[in-house]
Amino acid sequence: RWSSGTGGLYFSLGLRPRAAPARLARLSLRAGRLLARAIARASGLKTRVKPPNDVLARAPNSSDYRKVCGILIEASGGERRLDWVVLGIGVNVRNRIPPALSAAASLSELSGNPLDPDILFKKILRALRSELGGNSPWN
Repeated sequence: RWSSGTGGLYFSLGLRPRAAPARLARLSLRAGRLLARAIARASGLKTRVKPPNDVLARAPNSSDYRKVCGILIEASGGERRLDWVVLGIGVNVRNRIPPALSAAASLSELSGNPLDPDILFKKILRALRSELGGNSPWN
């Protein structure tokens, strides 16, 4: 299910990689690791990646990880080369999570702090730009 309430961070990032379509799986995992790291730095929470496209976090006094971020990838190209890739990212920052999505949580709920989506957005963009930009076909 997808829920995008007020207070969350939702954006798409267009890439024009020089990479073969077979490398898309690496992009999903690489983006997940980058987002998990950026979210941990911004929120102070422990994070981990649930392959292929979810970021989980846990409250300081809990062992229960809950989904705080999802990544969707759409791409176009031929057999040998990608023409473009769109990386869709949704982060639960301080939005209300519907009761039906009990495996999800917002970063503010888990951390106990009212995090700012704009500040988190800037940190995530910096991390993605430094690691996915330039000539790096996703390591």
